[in-house]
Amino acid sequence: MHEVYYNSAGEIWAVTENPIAVLTDTAPGTGNETEDECVNTIESILGMMLTAAAKPVVDLDNIVYADQDAADDE
Repeated sequence: MHEVYYNSAGEIWAVTENPIAVLTDTAPGTGNETEDECVNTIESILGMMLTAAAKPVVDLDNIVYADQDAADDE
C-alpha cells in the first residue's frame, strides 16, 4: 500500500514512491522502543491500512496530480 495525499478538494496531490511496510523504526531491546511501543506502532499502522482497504483503489499508472494548494494536514 502507498500513502495517498489529497487536497481539500479531494484531489490527489502526492503519493509515496515506495509502499508502506508494517514495521517499526526500531526493534525492542535496542533502547529506542519498548516491546509495547512496537506492538502499538504495528497496531496503528494496520488500523490505517484497514481503513484504506475500504476505500477505492488508486491506479498509480493513471494518476492526474492536482496542486497541493489548500492541502489538508491529515
